[in-house]
Amino acid sequence: MARRTLNPSSGPLYTARSRRHGRGVFAGRRFRPGEVLECCPILRISARDRARLERTGLRGYVYQRARGAGAIALGLGSLYNHSAEPNAEYELVPEEETL
Repeated sequence: MARRTLNPSSGPLYTARSRRHGRGVFAGRRFRPGEVLECCPILRISARDRARLERTGLRGYVYQRARGAGAIALGLGSLYNHSAEPNAEYELVPEEETL
Protein backbone atom coordinates (compact mmCIF):
# COMPACT_ATOMS: atom_id res chain seq x y z
CA MET A 1 0.00 0.00 0.00
CA ALA A 2 1.31 3.46 -0.88
CA ARG A 3 1.66 6.12 1.74
CA ARG A 4 -0.93 8.78 0.99
CA THR A 5 0.30 11.50 3.34
CA LEU A 6 3.22 13.81 2.61
CA ASN A 7 6.41 12.48 4.14
CA PRO A 8 9.13 15.18 4.21
CA SER A 9 11.60 12.86 5.97
CA SER A 10 11.61 10.69 2.84
CA GLY A 11 12.85 13.57 0.68
CA PRO A 12 11.00 15.38 -2.07
CA LEU A 13 10.35 12.15 -4.02
CA TYR A 14 10.23 8.53 -2.93
CA THR A 15 9.17 5.16 -4.32
CA ALA A 16 6.49 2.98 -2.76
CA ARG A 17 3.97 0.30 -3.68
CA SER A 18 0.89 1.63 -5.45
CA ARG A 19 -2.55 0.09 -5.11
CA ARG A 20 -3.07 0.28 -8.87
CA HIS A 21 0.33 0.27 -10.59
CA GLY A 22 2.79 -1.86 -8.65
CA ARG A 23 5.64 0.48 -7.74
CA GLY A 24 5.40 4.23 -8.22
CA VAL A 25 6.99 7.57 -7.42
CA PHE A 26 5.33 9.77 -4.81
CA ALA A 27 5.84 13.31 -3.54
CA GLY A 28 7.26 13.72 -0.05
CA ARG A 29 6.27 17.41 -0.10
CA ARG A 30 4.01 19.71 -2.09
CA PHE A 31 5.35 21.00 -5.41
CA ARG A 32 4.39 24.30 -7.02
CA PRO A 33 2.83 24.21 -10.51
CA GLY A 34 5.66 24.29 -13.06
CA GLU A 35 8.33 23.25 -10.54
CA VAL A 36 10.82 20.67 -11.86
CA LEU A 37 10.56 17.41 -9.93
CA GLU A 38 13.71 15.78 -11.32
CA CYS A 39 16.14 16.08 -14.23
CA CYS A 40 16.87 12.56 -15.50
CA PRO A 41 19.71 11.66 -17.87
CA ILE A 42 18.53 9.27 -20.59
CA LEU A 43 20.18 6.32 -22.28
CA ARG A 44 19.22 6.08 -25.95
CA ILE A 45 18.17 2.63 -27.15
CA SER A 46 18.19 1.62 -30.83
CA ALA A 47 15.02 0.15 -32.36
CA ARG A 48 16.77 -3.21 -32.52
CA ASP A 49 17.74 -3.15 -28.84
CA ARG A 50 14.31 -1.84 -27.86
CA ALA A 51 12.73 -4.86 -29.57
CA ARG A 52 15.00 -7.10 -27.48
CA LEU A 53 14.14 -5.25 -24.26
CA GLU A 54 10.42 -5.71 -24.96
CA ARG A 55 10.98 -9.42 -24.24
CA THR A 56 12.49 -8.72 -20.78
CA GLY A 57 11.39 -7.34 -17.44
CA LEU A 58 12.60 -3.92 -18.59
CA ARG A 59 9.80 -3.58 -21.15
CA GLY A 60 7.71 -1.32 -18.89
CA TYR A 61 10.59 1.08 -18.29
CA VAL A 62 11.53 1.99 -21.87
CA TYR A 63 10.16 5.19 -23.37
CA GLN A 64 9.25 5.05 -27.05
CA ARG A 65 11.07 7.39 -29.40
CA ALA A 66 10.93 7.99 -33.15
CA ARG A 67 11.15 5.12 -35.64
CA GLY A 68 10.89 2.40 -33.02
CA ALA A 69 13.87 3.58 -30.97
CA GLY A 70 13.62 4.04 -27.22
CA ALA A 71 15.22 5.50 -24.14
CA ILE A 72 15.64 4.56 -20.50
CA ALA A 73 15.47 7.45 -18.05
CA LEU A 74 17.88 7.20 -15.13
CA GLY A 75 17.07 8.38 -11.63
CA LEU A 76 13.39 7.80 -10.91
CA GLY A 77 12.40 8.74 -14.46
CA SER A 78 11.49 5.29 -15.73
CA LEU A 79 9.45 4.55 -12.59
CA TYR A 80 6.90 7.35 -12.94
CA ASN A 81 3.45 5.88 -13.50
CA HIS A 82 1.50 6.70 -16.63
CA SER A 83 -2.05 7.99 -16.28
CA ALA A 84 -4.86 9.16 -18.52
CA GLU A 85 -5.13 12.06 -16.05
CA PRO A 86 -1.50 12.83 -15.10
CA ASN A 87 -0.64 15.32 -12.37
CA ALA A 88 2.82 15.94 -13.84
CA GLU A 89 4.31 16.07 -17.31
CA TYR A 90 7.71 15.42 -18.80
CA GLU A 91 9.81 17.23 -21.33
CA LEU A 92 12.52 15.56 -23.40
CA VAL A 93 15.54 17.83 -23.94
CA PRO A 94 17.38 16.03 -26.77
CA GLU A 95 20.43 18.30 -26.89
CA GLU A 96 21.10 17.61 -23.18
CA GLU A 97 19.89 14.01 -23.35
CA THR A 98 17.66 14.55 -20.33
CA LEU A 99 14.03 14.02 -19.47
